[in-house]
Amino acid sequence: MKNFKVNRKVKVGSYKLNDIFEGLEESWIVKNILRDKFEYMKKNVEIRIVRCKGYMWVDDIDGSIYICLDYLRKGKKEYLYLDLLHELIHVDQLKKGMNLYDTRYSYIERPTELEAYKYTIEEAKNIGMSLEEILDYLHVDWITKEEAIILAKKLNLI
Repeated sequence: MKNFKVNRKVKVGSYKLNDIFEGLEESWIVKNILRDKFEYMKKNVEIRIVRCKGYMWVDDIDGSIYICLDYLRKGKKEYLYLDLLHELIHVDQLKKGMNLYDTRYSYIERPTELEAYKYTIEEAKNIGMSLEEILDYLHVDWITKEEAIILAKKLNLI
């Protein structure tokens, strides 16, 4: 996380990972989970900056990562770092043929989310985030506080 840098001045458009973010190579997720796949991602994954409300997500057709401009500009650096790694795990899952948005499951039950959060939580601990900070990170707009607690329990966080 020390070497993680974000170019918050980019405009709406399409970019490569390194056009916006630096320093991901040092992350536990890149070193232990993505490993050699990360080099491919740096060269091939499109980062699309768009005007929207929200955070970031993976297009389940082409594997592009969409990032809301406002979030890129104003989001907490730690959250951008964790979210980006979370989405890169989803890109890897998509390449493996997994259904990222399987509607048979709720968000907090979806296998792809549980896997991505499992690794993201490990990364959060590695960068020194407190339990309270991690719990705050887990609570996203589309789930309730109660669901965030259930998710934290599923991830053996609490």
